[in-house]
Amino acid sequence: MISPRSRTILNRARIAVVLEAYRKELVVSELSRDYAKPVNLSGGQVQLGEMDEWLQEHTARQSQRSDLTLILSIVSICIALASLAVAVVAPHRVTEVAGSLPLLRIAAVWILGMLLSCVLGHFIVGEFLRRLSINLGLLESRNPDSIAAKTPSWVTGYLERFFFTVAVAADMAGVIPAMMTWLVVKLAANWQLREDIKDQREKANYKFSALLAGLVSMIIAFVLGLLIRLLR
Repeated sequence: MISPRSRTILNRARIAVVLEAYRKELVVSELSRDYAKPVNLSGGQVQLGEMDEWLQEHTARQSQRSDLTLILSIVSICIALASLAVAVVAPHRVTEVAGSLPLLRIAAVWILGMLLSCVLGHFIVGEFLRRLSINLGLLESRNPDSIAAKTPSWVTGYLERFFFTVAVAADMAGVIPAMMTWLVVKLAANWQLREDIKDQREKANYKFSALLAGLVSMIIAFVLGLLIRLLR
């Protein structure tokens, strides 16, 4: 069983650092015999057995994330192909109902555009943020305090891209200022008030990477909304 203190230390350390320390210890230690042996990390000491359990949990989470990503990708591809089939095949099948063709085309453009913005955008932003976090030495989980619960980032990501894609596609007034305002509000709510991060440089890296990821999300929503407006 991993203690809360050890879990916090492990979560604050990069996975590459934990793996390297774990492998070095296994060269001179045996897990079953030296389960309680302390291992030094930057944030403090943890037991070798706790490190092993944490790595198993991390591997299981990565596997679940990969499976979910694969399922969502397959579902989104199937829906996109179905929408494309409606846009391409349906006109040839219902030429006698000429009046309904524009509606089918508009529906296909909206469905495909929203899927690309919400679903594909989720993977693009997630991968961008993951790689940026690794480059800055931050936690991939983006949650330095593993005990405190927070709103999942994919919820805000889906909602913001859905809303702003619709806003751009409908040519609403003041969309770009609204996007910038939303980025500022979200950044302040997520990281500005995080008192659990004592290192100001680390806190600045979290804020800047979150700002860049939010900007990427807004660009995706803007581009897809613009395409929907032009193609509908």
